[in-house]
Amino acid sequence: MADIRHDKALWRNPHTWYIAAIIVGCSIFYYLGTIIALTGWAVPQWGVFYTVYDLHRLLFVIPVLYAAYIFRVRGVIVTVLISMLIFVPRAIFISPYPQPLARSLVFIGVFGVVGALLALLLDNMAKVELLKRSEERLRTLVESGLDFLMIVNSDGTIRFASLSIERRLGYKPEELIDKNAFELIHQQDLPDFGDVFTELVHNPGVSQRIELRLQHKDGSWHAIEGVGRNLLNDPLVAGVVINCHDVTERKQAEEREKQLQKELNLASRLASVGRLAAGIAHEINNPLTAILGFSQRLLRKSTDAKVNRDLEIIRSEAQRAANVVENLLTFARRREPKKEYSDINDIVQKALQLRAYELKTNNIEVVTDLAPSSPKAMVDFHQIQQVFLNLILNAEQAMSEASRGGKLTIKTQDIKDYIRISFTDDGLGIPAEHLDKVFDPFFTTRGEGSGTGLGLSVCHGIVAEHGGRIYARSKPGKGTTFFVELPITTEEMDKSKVVEE
Repeated sequence: MADIRHDKALWRNPHTWYIAAIIVGCSIFYYLGTIIALTGWAVPQWGVFYTVYDLHRLLFVIPVLYAAYIFRVRGVIVTVLISMLIFVPRAIFISPYPQPLARSLVFIGVFGVVGALLALLLDNMAKVELLKRSEERLRTLVESGLDFLMIVNSDGTIRFASLSIERRLGYKPEELIDKNAFELIHQQDLPDFGDVFTELVHNPGVSQRIELRLQHKDGSWHAIEGVGRNLLNDPLVAGVVINCHDVTERKQAEEREKQLQKELNLASRLASVGRLAAGIAHEINNPLTAILGFSQRLLRKSTDAKVNRDLEIIRSEAQRAANVVENLLTFARRREPKKEYSDINDIVQKALQLRAYELKTNNIEVVTDLAPSSPKAMVDFHQIQQVFLNLILNAEQAMSEASRGGKLTIKTQDIKDYIRISFTDDGLGIPAEHLDKVFDPFFTTRGEGSGTGLGLSVCHGIVAEHGGRIYARSKPGKGTTFFVELPITTEEMDKSKVVEE
């Protein structure tokens, strides 16, 4: 309440005038008998209230309580002082009772005590209500935000979790109370978080930045960034406060950006190497043709077995070099693809037929899961078949190296505006450090003479030429999956484009 000694606006407060009016009314009633006596009229008798011990002074408790309600303790003090100024003249000069001043002071004292107690009670209630409103406002701000809060004990036991945690991790707050926070943290993040949490617990008032993964109720992992603060010595909190922000979407976007950047870098490297390969292949092709031609001519003429063996080696190695040159030319995309509407499932089946005997003799089980109504796509049948054959052959060799036999799973899916074809083997897998290099020209993990390292590079070039993409996922010891994604361009889509144009 405003300070009535300094606040001029107090006199514009209507409650001030209401209290003043009540005091005036009580004063008139208090002096009414005296006024009537001065006029010479008979003083009316209004019973005990008016005649015994001046009990009509109790009327003045009304403005005192009113002032306590509106203006709190200062209002009580002023109203009591005004009441005393009204009591004293009558007590000293007019009252017929003994010790009238003492009785007046007793009334004033009682009024002041009762009014002050009421004022303090109301003031305390107002503070409690204000505190409740502040807590509700703070809770609303906390719950409506994107962040969520947890308060944990020094041993990691969760004592409080904000309602907003349900939007991020799926748990209701009551499900987390008394649960250990370390149970929600990813195993790989436990050591780092343990060090940070220990530092927090042993340093009151210190804040620490936190990065970890927390498990959602559905079992998925969410990337979390936040700040932890030690408030164990704060009696209102008595715990470590952890303010968390879910950054899963941002992390996923960063990973996608990194993946796209890798693919962009790979495409740039392949384009540069492709231009170089085309020039080299052209220069090597002519002398190789001569070596092949003359070696075959000498083979026909020679009758010496030893010479024939040497010539056969020359011819074989020249042919191998010629195959490398052919792959280089294909990799460099010197031949324009002849695209037509083709059924991807049909290409998969025909590629499998070409390798059916080898797959069977190598004890490899083939499982196909082909989308039944997959739309046709505009592709070069033979080039895409070459890609599929290469991936099947790679899977076959990977499983043969791992053990005798294995399982090859080929699956086609229609996903939005593209077709995804996956080739999964249960071979040894590809080490993580090699996974980003498998499409690089001349890169191979096989022994010398087992491959040129151009097969997957050629596949990448063909798929890129068709507006698609090819990539691999692998875990060492758990096999490898190659994905080929080709855009769906059906006859109906082409017709609609023509109509729009």
